Amino acid sequence: MSAKSLLLTGTLSLGLTLLSGCSHYFQGIPDLMDAKDWEGRPLQEAVDQFGEPSDVVRDEQNNSVARWIYTTQYTRTQGYNELSAGPGGSTMVTPRSYEESYGKECRLELTFNAQNVITDFKTWKSVGDACNSYSFSYPKK
Repeated sequence: MSAKSLLLTGTLSLGLTLLSGCSHYFQGIPDLMDAKDWEGRPLQEAVDQFGEPSDVVRDEQNNSVARWIYTTQYTRTQGYNELSAGPGGSTMVTPRSYEESYGKECRLELTFNAQNVITDFKTWKSVGDACNSYSFSYPKK
């Protein structure tokens, strides 16, 4: 492999690694469309739509951010086969399983100003599909 090829492969690998660490805040097409509809609207409309926020925090710029946090817990059974030596040189297959628990978190984060007007819309996902069960679109009339 040439030095140029190695450099290109290394750069691509590093870029993908860095991007994967930021994926929680990557906004998909639905998020971008929803943001356009919510920004500039009164925060009370979001409260009417989603209920009271889970909490209100300050971001790095000291802006107020209302957060709605949705968590879901799952348990699944994983199965595998254990191979071992059997009688007469054969292979013995023993089915095994274990339970695995995991959670998903989806957050809607609305930044708002002193007049309680939404200035920024973001979703945060612990995994890529964590918000798939929720709709944050503005209600169309």
